Amino acid sequence: MQPITSKLISNDCIEAVIEESKSAPRKRTPILIHSSYDEIPQRFVNCMASDSYIKPHKHESDNQWELLTWISGEMLVIIFDDSGKILNKVEISQYCHRVIEIPQNLYHSYVPLSDCAYLEIRNCSFTYGRPEVDRTFANWAPNEGDHEVKNFTTWLKEADIGKWYEQERQLLSDNQL
Repeated sequence: MQPITSKLISNDCIEAVIEESKSAPRKRTPILIHSSYDEIPQRFVNCMASDSYIKPHKHESDNQWELLTWISGEMLVIIFDDSGKILNKVEISQYCHRVIEIPQNLYHSYVPLSDCAYLEIRNCSFTYGRPEVDRTFANWAPNEGDHEVKNFTTWLKEADIGKWYEQERQLLSDNQL
């Protein structure tokens, strides 16, 4: 009989990596469970600082989906249509929803409401350093590092379903004239 090998990730490990993520350039750090970026499904714990930004994106390849399972903290999962209208907002935390599956071809983003961690499983490979290979980024959302990111994420936290960011930005600029 062969010994069973397993991968364990402790609470202490997750908390330490969340702390590390606060000084990471993208404010998030994965703990990889899969053995290689070519392995399918990809499995990792994503540890995010509260000021991390994940640009809205979608996966268009055949049957690409993402499954998220809450571990710690709180975050919003926001689903958009192709024009950037918010279709749904779901809070993931110990107090409400803990698991969500996002099917292919839906723009989505994750907005941390606190430092957080979640298990992500997705049935696609990953090209490290080239996220555009396995996803399509929304042209209506700011890029990581843009000065507009803070306004966008603040708006995402407060916006109602059915709203567009561009529409709200235009209203704000019209009111400031």
